[in-house]
Amino acid sequence: RKLKVSALVDSGNLASDPISGESVIFVSETNIIKLVPGKEIELMRHMKFEAVSDELAKRLRIIPIETLNSKKVKVGFLPDKITVFTDNSKRKKEISAVIVPDDVPADNFGGFSALISAGVL
Repeated sequence: RKLKVSALVDSGNLASDPISGESVIFVSETNIIKLVPGKEIELMRHMKFEAVSDELAKRLRIIPIETLNSKKVKVGFLPDKITVFTDNSKRKKEISAVIVPDDVPADNFGGFSALISAGVL
């Protein structure tokens, strides 16, 4: 399965997997549902890891998130592959990052469907 989203480069996105150090890309759940079934996203959100599929379970990552106003934990996953296109699709780069579904409405990251750290580019 493939998912194509537009992403806002966010220099303030410093979230990372505490074990691997992989950067985090936040993607609206509305878009992620095209890649991961809604039931699996719901199980991830409520941290019911024993109920997710075996295929997804081995990809899950616990991500601590700290903002100016709060501290929380989210669950993300490592996809098989991430390709980032920059400069109006003229350049492409393979990156490794954790995808974290976020419950914001589609295109609510400043008009984009995802937030990507400047560090992975």
